[in-house]
Amino acid sequence: MTLYIDGIEQDLDTNNMRVATASLVLTGGSVADVFTVAGGPVLLLGLFTHITTAVSNNACNMQWESDPTSGALSTDLCGDLAIAQAAIGDVFYITGASAAAQVKAANAGTVALGCTSPVFLLPGGVDAVLQNSDPTTGAAAVYLVYRPLVSGATVT
Repeated sequence: MTLYIDGIEQDLDTNNMRVATASLVLTGGSVADVFTVAGGPVLLLGLFTHITTAVSNNACNMQWESDPTSGALSTDLCGDLAIAQAAIGDVFYITGASAAAQVKAANAGTVALGCTSPVFLLPGGVDAVLQNSDPTTGAAAVYLVYRPLVSGATVT
């Protein structure tokens, strides 16, 4: 059974939650707070970047990081992935190992169900980090799957 509240979807059978952003523009450099964790820590179960506008041939590495609002410093959620010439339909996903690069699934042929190693996230931002040259074209829909660890913890 699924419940929808204010754009957040909850699977009542597992307590997993899902949130999405319709269009992450990849042409302007790094993006702070693509998602915001609030109300307490969550367990990150999956983070998927689905290319909706092809990425130009500018050399660019992309990764994700957790940027807590207090206490800890920003922490890599994955290693760099070269995204130049990513095509519409490609999906990048993280494994949960901070040193491992995102995995690229060409044309979304095969996409893992989520992190093989779930990640503990404190309240704060989940940021997209673009390094090297900014692409001149490129956009993506991004999907984050999580489980709240305390009552009231959300990701938006």
